Amino acid sequence: MTTPTGPQGPDTDVSIALHHLAAAQEALQRVRAREVGPETTLLDAYRRLQHDYHELRAQYEKDQQAWRQFKRWWKRRLTEKRERKAKQARTSSPLTSPSKRVLVSPRKSRERILEHRRQVRSMMQEHPSMFKGLGRYATDSTDRPAKTRHHDTPATTHAPDCACCHAYYQAVGRAATTPTTTLTSSSRHRTSDVHDPTPPDYWYVGFPSSTQEAEDEM
Repeated sequence: MTTPTGPQGPDTDVSIALHHLAAAQEALQRVRAREVGPETTLLDAYRRLQHDYHELRAQYEKDQQAWRQFKRWWKRRLTEKRERKAKQARTSSPLTSPSKRVLVSPRKSRERILEHRRQVRSMMQEHPSMFKGLGRYATDSTDRPAKTRHHDTPATTHAPDCACCHAYYQAVGRAATTPTTTLTSSSRHRTSDVHDPTPPDYWYVGFPSSTQEAEDEM
């Protein structure tokens, strides 16, 4: 960069300042282009990777420090909780403390169950009304369903005439065909159709008795 020479004056100072400002702008543009532009040499690429590595390493160490602080806080909380439980167990009564419970042997458990059953049986003999209707099959006869209608008895339903269904049947009307024929031919409860007779010798299974042999001879 060359500095203009000549007689000094206000105009000369302004021109020099403008010249320096233009040179600074050019240098700044070159620096920006070098930073933003792609790495042209292997050394620039290595420096860029090294810079990124240092940034990631710093972030990793920061996260590790935060994790160590959380672990210390969590361990401190667990220690306080265990100490509080131990103190509560020491100060509580032996009957309510879980650590002071008495273990019962299987034999003692069976004896207690048998004693309870004997007490229940004695109460059933003394006060049978207390256990009335509590058995497995103790049900009231009124709760049982009604007897099934016989297949020859016509159905007497109140649906077409009841108040809740009258409007529906009045709007829908009677069906043109009834499924009676289809039901009679396919249902397992059919009674009008006559079964076809069995073919000859259908029940003859190949083991004739002495009576059949005698009839054949006759």
